[in-house]
Amino acid sequence: MARFRISPVIMVKLKELLFIIILWNIWTYIFIFFFYMSNGHNLAKLLEHSKALSILLQNMDGAGMAATIMGFLNGTFQIFVVPRRYKHVHVSKLILIQLIVFVLSISIATILSLYIYQYYYHKTSFLENIGMIKKYILSSTYLNIFAVGFVISSVVDMMRFIRNKMGSKIFLSILLGRYYNPKEEDRIFLFIDLKSSVEIAENLNSTIYSKYLQDCFKDLEESIIRYKGQIYQYVGDECVITWKIKKSTDFNFPLRLFYDYKNKLISREAYYLKQYGNIPAFKGAIHSGVVSTVEIGSNVKSEIAFHGDVVNTTARVMELCKTFGEDLLITEEILQRTKLVDQEFQIKLKEELTLRGKHIKQKIFAVREWKD
Repeated sequence: MARFRISPVIMVKLKELLFIIILWNIWTYIFIFFFYMSNGHNLAKLLEHSKALSILLQNMDGAGMAATIMGFLNGTFQIFVVPRRYKHVHVSKLILIQLIVFVLSISIATILSLYIYQYYYHKTSFLENIGMIKKYILSSTYLNIFAVGFVISSVVDMMRFIRNKMGSKIFLSILLGRYYNPKEEDRIFLFIDLKSSVEIAENLNSTIYSKYLQDCFKDLEESIIRYKGQIYQYVGDECVITWKIKKSTDFNFPLRLFYDYKNKLISREAYYLKQYGNIPAFKGAIHSGVVSTVEIGSNVKSEIAFHGDVVNTTARVMELCKTFGEDLLITEEILQRTKLVDQEFQIKLKEELTLRGKHIKQKIFAVREWKD
């Protein structure tokens, strides 16, 4: 019997949804704490009296329930609906849609939480709960909760925006100050670069060309998620992907990622021809080794940077793709660390040569996908 497996893409989205729910709970409890303090409540005295503590905990139960429901509803819309249905709508229309969803979500969350709270703690009947909900909707409490919910939603969206722009792994590293001082790390680098980019850019105006690249890199994201890569940076029509090497690292992942992406673009040939009159094709280079990882920047902008010969070597190998007429080139370092790679791909030694700006000869291998 085949086991049910969730795809890596869905798993990443579910983790992001959990992240949103947790943020909603954290900020809701922060607001509750400051609400009690600002109203003259002394937390130490509250904890001394079991009745007062019970009331406080009951309020937190209800608020936590509402925050969880709100985070789930709002997060589901942001993660699963917006990218599919509203990807290309005008920003003003998207804001209006999101505002409507927010109002509906917070209404459902608070009303449902109020109903469950009253039933669980006070054993009220269905009709009593309905009457209480009507009073709640018409009260100033609803407006106050709406205002607080709007503030929390704004904070959560801002944190999610920053996290997504940096990447979840980079965001956590910067938050924890992990790379405040340089650290040596063993990493794999995959450079992916658009073929014939100059000719394509000349045939498309700058705006259309930007949308073209936007679609290309959007399609790339799914492959990156599937093979657990981390986007280091986008440089024009090039994307740099990296893996931090651990005991569990699969060195075949970068090769699989490249051809998974290539096949994805082939499957979308009709779309690219219709939209842009061109089918995108990319070349790639893979290398691995020790780099220095450090957080650079401070007040204006911070990011994680990788310094060392490994990054430069990968860039030099990329330049040889056109020379050898190959889509994907790898170094001997990568080939030695892969497992049974020849069963998945055709590996061919192209040349042993001294790369531009280097002094040591490097064996360069071409990688092609086996075709039935």
